[in-house]
Amino acid sequence: MTLASAIGGVYALKSCPTAAAVLAFAVAALSAIFTFLNPKDRAMSHLAAGNAYKALNNDVRIFHRIDCASGLGADKLRGLLAELNARRNDLNSKSHQIPRPAFEKARKGIEAGEARYAVDDPPAPAK
Repeated sequence: MTLASAIGGVYALKSCPTAAAVLAFAVAALSAIFTFLNPKDRAMSHLAAGNAYKALNNDVRIFHRIDCASGLGADKLRGLLAELNARRNDLNSKSHQIPRPAFEKARKGIEAGEARYAVDDPPAPAK
């Protein structure tokens, strides 16, 4: 946008009003689009949501692998699970929906094993 604005100024100085007007219109349109879409803030919002989901994933892993195996009572485990579920629901309600093509690409990656961690595999039976 800055480059188009500078070129428009040069054309205006060289007495090319048509080119200057077209470039000025383009700069105004691009400014409006970037203001409306706000790509930087949207990217930061998606990054924050992704980090929050990753933290929840790690906490669920700890709950599953450690808390559930530690002998805590059913009531205590139910309470911990309810807290994790409340966090998930809160994240779901506050996070932006991703575009369908991005969702499909992520699904293919997950199905191909990109998000698989050895720690999530069931433990091998004792010999």
